[in-house]
Amino acid sequence: MKSHKDNIHLVVILSFLSIIFLAGCSATKSVPDGKHLLCKNTIKTDRPELKENFNAVIKQKPNRKIFGFVRFHLSVYNFAFGGKETKFNHWLKSTVGEEPVLVDTSKVRKSSEQLLTLLQNNGFFNAVVSDSVEYWKKKSFVYYNLQGNAPYTFLKLKYDINDSLVRQVVLQNDSLTVIHKGDNYSSATLQKERDRITSLLRNTGFAAFNSQYIRFVV
Repeated sequence: MKSHKDNIHLVVILSFLSIIFLAGCSATKSVPDGKHLLCKNTIKTDRPELKENFNAVIKQKPNRKIFGFVRFHLSVYNFAFGGKETKFNHWLKSTVGEEPVLVDTSKVRKSSEQLLTLLQNNGFFNAVVSDSVEYWKKKSFVYYNLQGNAPYTFLKLKYDINDSLVRQVVLQNDSLTVIHKGDNYSSATLQKERDRITSLLRNTGFAAFNSQYIRFVV
């Protein structure tokens, strides 16, 4: 026989499944007139190796999903939306639920700018980024088209160091550089090289050396 505790767990599970079923049929229930629920961001690019980085800089993400397909938190919010403002409904909306993410075209444009910057920081200086939004009833679908084109690569590394002692230490360890001929230009790589040289000099007696003393001319 099932215990009382098991029965409570079953009731809770069935209650939340009912919420998903009831609200899932109307994902836009709490979306105001004239607004649109952000359902999906789609990125089309010739540089799929950077896709995780692209996703990270997009300003607006759709409501969270569980099990990869159920927007449970939005469903809970919709279930409690529009009813009497009871303590339970307030708790559902504020603690468990999640307000609908409404598409904001200014954030779409900002995302495109960030995507272009990311591409350029990885050597794609001739990159082209465009965006578009499709609307269907109270839903919206955002598309980002990213064309990286051919990347710029590191060709030569040359040091210009006035202090003879500093120059000696750096040149004696230049085989440890992280900048390699043929690699794609990367602002992150330049920062790693700056950190490497700074650490090297501090560990060899230049304790007051600051990374800001290093400047790259590309």
